[in-house]
Amino acid sequence: MAGEPKTAGVTASPAASPAPAPSEPESRMESLRKWADVLAKLAGAVAIAGVTWFVAGLESTMSSIDLLAKREEAETRLRASMFTALVDPVLGPRSEGEAPDANRQRLLAELLTLNFHDHIEFKPLLIHVDTLVANDADTSDPDRSRESLRSVARRVIDRQVNALSAAANSMNLQAKVKSITALSKR
Repeated sequence: MAGEPKTAGVTASPAASPAPAPSEPESRMESLRKWADVLAKLAGAVAIAGVTWFVAGLESTMSSIDLLAKREEAETRLRASMFTALVDPVLGPRSEGEAPDANRQRLLAELLTLNFHDHIEFKPLLIHVDTLVANDADTSDPDRSRESLRSVARRVIDRQVNALSAAANSMNLQAKVKSITALSKR
């Protein structure tokens, strides 16, 4: 050991030596891993955004359905209260077994027919009240009362025919637009 040069306690460590350069396949694999990692993170973010968008759309649809249900419920309650408000004053208080007079029944039939014709079939009621009015001895002018009933029936018929005509016109216009569109594509 006399011939060896002395180093002052410094020894070469393996960490201090330069690392061997990565080979080309390892470099490519590392690059692919980095891209795969980036794509996986991006796919996760896109998936979260997609699910969020889907849930927001679903919530919107559910709130629309809930709103429509509440609206129909409110409309039904309104119709029920209107029905009660119309029937009670017209029929008035009476003893058991006593039928209201023909004029009150005519008035009730007219009010119900004009206000609820979309929801109830009134032909049997109108025929019944017409017969009562025609045969009632207490009615001062049965022909006038019967004409009033017929006038209400004609008004309801006109409303229904107009609604059907409007729907038919709407459908015809849509059919014409479709046919024009089909011709323009040829």
